[in-house]
Amino acid sequence: MGCGVRTKAKLSIGYTSFGHRIFAGKSKPLKGKEDQGLREFIGEKVDVTEDALNAVFEYLKQALEKGEGDSYGADEEGYIIWKPPSHRSAEIKESICNQD
Repeated sequence: MGCGVRTKAKLSIGYTSFGHRIFAGKSKPLKGKEDQGLREFIGEKVDVTEDALNAVFEYLKQALEKGEGDSYGADEEGYIIWKPPSHRSAEIKESICNQD
């Protein structure tokens, strides 16, 4: 059995433009792309799209209500504006509907 550097797998969250889904699973650095921070899933991965989006929405909503954070806020129409480090922005509007 050979010797070499062994990289421990870690839990990662990743997005795929193929199907526009968010996955969670164990990953390792992508060979030849380590300096770019790219990783690849190994073994089973789980689709966590709905859970991830709900968690981010709740996080932003609660942080906004508490007045926390400097990378997001609300506009006059109630949209949550998030400005990630990429200098682009995303707008999220909460709608509460009664379901009978």
